[in-house]
Amino acid sequence: MKKINVLHIIGNLNVGGAEKSLLLLLKNIDRTRFNPIVVTMYSDGVNDFFYRDFQQLDIQLYHLHLKSWRDVKTFLALRKIIRRHCINIAHSHYGSLEFFGTLFARLAGVRHCVYTKHNLRINTDLSYRFQRFFLNHILAERILSISQTVSRHLVNREFAPMRKIELVYNPIEIQNPKIDEERLKAIRKQFNVPENKFIIGNTSRLAEFKGFDIFYATLSNLISADFPIHGLVLSDEKTLAGHISFQHGFNIESHITILPFQEDMNLVYACLDCFLFTSKLEEGFGMALVEAMAASVATVGLNVGVIPEIIKDGQTGLLPYPPKWMPAFTGSVAEAAQSIAESIKKIIRNPKLKIRLVSNAAAFVQQFDARNFTRRIEKVYKNINR
Repeated sequence: MKKINVLHIIGNLNVGGAEKSLLLLLKNIDRTRFNPIVVTMYSDGVNDFFYRDFQQLDIQLYHLHLKSWRDVKTFLALRKIIRRHCINIAHSHYGSLEFFGTLFARLAGVRHCVYTKHNLRINTDLSYRFQRFFLNHILAERILSISQTVSRHLVNREFAPMRKIELVYNPIEIQNPKIDEERLKAIRKQFNVPENKFIIGNTSRLAEFKGFDIFYATLSNLISADFPIHGLVLSDEKTLAGHISFQHGFNIESHITILPFQEDMNLVYACLDCFLFTSKLEEGFGMALVEAMAASVATVGLNVGVIPEIIKDGQTGLLPYPPKWMPAFTGSVAEAAQSIAESIKKIIRNPKLKIRLVSNAAAFVQQFDARNFTRRIEKVYKNINR
């Protein structure tokens, strides 16, 4: 059987849900039936966080430097790659490349084009709305949506026909590593995480919509109430100053550990007692949240956007604020922090509640295993390439 050549078009290979999803897809895809090729459009790849992981997959990697939609030189380079590999399917990932990656692939002669919609970003600009109509009705043969919330957004905001949308939840790598007490002590010592504290973490990258103002306000609230908590966040050099500024503003620097992003996230999750997910807007799924659940960490989040698709309040985690679901956070940071802090106090005071939430969540997230995700996308590829 002849292999199906699939070109993946993505911005870079840095930390992010789109990049990690692509990595897990390529780790698990049936290489006897599919031949994947990856091109990054904004990066040389070498300094990207996941570059080494992609290199180890033994696939063709190309790095272009798209300057604008009028960048003819880059388009010609992409067209050369497409022709060299006889591409059957172009799969574009994230942001403006949903449109421009698909458009360039079509212009280069690729017959079948799909893209993955990763976020809920709202843009009312007329040119953007025209792009979305053209993309979803003319250019894209299938649209892969990473949640039901994203599917609704595509139909209601971006003119996508429901018949073209395939729901394929973002994946996680479920390993269920067993870490004994001695090993855990060693990990906490290595990461400078205190043993006698209740550790509250958020492993998301620092971005405005990730809601770190609420995260740090919640920690400040608990510290002021004399609860023995300690925070843990991840950062790179670009965002370190932002984290330090938040901590300084709440005067809680001594209660926080900042780690660089880790290759083995299981070691980080093993240190946590609670994962606090405070994304306010745009989140299409929340891979870090699901990873924490799979690692048996109790979860608390905002009752906004996609989060209730993952955290079932009182069953797989807690959603204390706002009291009624909202599409995006528009409330008071102080009120949110106070409400979330009260929920975390319940988890600290009630070990049975924590055990029940963790157990339910661990069972719930099995559906997001990377192998299931890969089989669904393989099915999409096979259906459109008949």
